[in-house]
Amino acid sequence: GYHLAEHHGTPLGMAPSPSVYLAAVSQRTKRLYFGPLVYTLALYHPLRLTEEICMLDQISRGRFLLGIGGPATHDRATRLRALVASMPLEFLLLETDAPDQAPASHRGERNEPSWLPGIAAVVAAKTENPGGNRPAD
Repeated sequence: GYHLAEHHGTPLGMAPSPSVYLAAVSQRTKRLYFGPLVYTLALYHPLRLTEEICMLDQISRGRFLLGIGGPATHDRATRLRALVASMPLEFLLLETDAPDQAPASHRGERNEPSWLPGIAAVVAAKTENPGGNRPAD
């Protein structure tokens, strides 16, 4: 699949409007799965973003992959961990894109990819999903 990140005011900001860009991707590809990693939620009205996501999923015929983000290792991230625990493993992607959002065990340090195994272990333990499988219904 193809993913892009929403950044503003930085050299990384090649697609400050992910929905517009991804709509173009959906019309120029036939089999590629795609999505944002992640929407900057504070910039959107919830209903408007929900409608855009639904529209992208429809015009792509189900190839849209929604990216959600947040500090899942932090103790207060209970809703995010519950969401992660309910997801099938094949839909889960861990990343360390945000340099200023290090895992709780490294608070105050610059984030780095070498911490991914630790992040995965914390997420698995805190979601009560240590085998990485979907929880029983």
